[in-house]
Amino acid sequence: MSAVAAASWKRRRLGERLGRYVLGSVIGAGGAAAVYMARLDGPRGFERLLALKIVHEHLLEDSGFVEMFLDEANLAVRLAHPNIVHAYELAHQGELLFLSMEYLQGKPLSRVYARAFERGAPLPYELVAFIGARAA
Repeated sequence: MSAVAAASWKRRRLGERLGRYVLGSVIGAGGAAAVYMARLDGPRGFERLLALKIVHEHLLEDSGFVEMFLDEANLAVRLAHPNIVHAYELAHQGELLFLSMEYLQGKPLSRVYARAFERGAPLPYELVAFIGARAA
C-alpha cells in the first residue's frame, strides 16, 4: 500500500458532503476502512448522528475485497440485537463505497484493554464475563 493510499482517508474534511451525509471527525481507521462520525440531513431540520464506514479507495480495485465488504454489509443489515450496532444503508458516491451505521457514544473495548495493559493489570474477570455475556 502506498503512503498516498494509506493516508487517503485523512484527506476527508470536516463538513464534506458524501451523499445524504455530512462528514464529521474520524472515529477510527484500520487497514480496510475509516469510520467517521457523520450527520444525516433531512427535511425541515431533521438530522441524525451516525457513523460512516468508508472503504479505503485503493481497496476498491480488489474485487475480492469489495465482495467481502458487500457480504459484511448484507449480513449487518439483517442483524437486529440490542448489543450489535445497527447498519442502515450501503451506498456509493463516485468511487467511494460506504456503510452507514448506528453511532454509539462510548469508549472502544480496545481502549479499555490498552489502559489495563498500560497499568499492568488484567481486566477483571467480572468485566470480561459481563462483556462476553452481552456479546453472546
